[in-house]
Amino acid sequence: MTYTLQILANLRRTILAASAALAMIAAGPLPAEAQQNDDADCVIAAHYPPYIIGDTPTNAGISIDVMRAAAARAGRTIRFEIMPFKRTLHVLATDATCMMPVLYRNESREPLYRWIAAYDATELHFLTVGDRVNTIEEGRQLGSIGVETSASAYQLLSGLEFDNLVEIANPLSSARMLHAGRIDAWAQSSKAATGVWNELGLEPPLQVGDPIYAVPVYVVAGLGFPDELADIYKNAIESLVADGTAARIISSYE
Repeated sequence: MTYTLQILANLRRTILAASAALAMIAAGPLPAEAQQNDDADCVIAAHYPPYIIGDTPTNAGISIDVMRAAAARAGRTIRFEIMPFKRTLHVLATDATCMMPVLYRNESREPLYRWIAAYDATELHFLTVGDRVNTIEEGRQLGSIGVETSASAYQLLSGLEFDNLVEIANPLSSARMLHAGRIDAWAQSSKAATGVWNELGLEPPLQVGDPIYAVPVYVVAGLGFPDELADIYKNAIESLVADGTAARIISSYE
């Protein structure tokens, strides 16, 4: 009796295994994207219009479009994850496998990251909803200037010993605080600031002061990022810049 039950149990397992195999054959092969997902290159970023809007098929943002074009040119696949800005910096410092497609290069950040390639340049300004603020000295006279924590504007102005800075978590909050009159000005790239302002549908239009600082926009990675992969993306991004592809992507968001 025991022997018979064992045979029946083995037969049942064989039938179940065969059924599962037939189901997999009937379903067909996995899509290429699913097959390659585990091998896709990691890209992380914070919401930062117009550079990072969302991981969508269209209008995803300048930086996402540039990374997609670079990956396609290099024969690579990528996967995106959107997260808070401070977390992206932490991941870069602790995970040697991820890239971040938009970071402004400056002296204090120089030794912290691997600067793979630049594809755009932008300028920092004081943004207001009243009179334009055009110079560093005019900025010093304001009651309060909003800056995102750890952002390039914060590093620049704190280095110049501004004592009227208000640290804010992210650009969306900065825009809302400026609109509500809770800060007198916002120090940010005009491209990013107007992108956020327009996304939120805020009025009146931002007043953009004269540039106070010019800064290149880079794709970066942690210091332990593999040399070979960094070179692959460096060459791909530089070719996008050289043949005008990057410029066309940037202009499509203007």
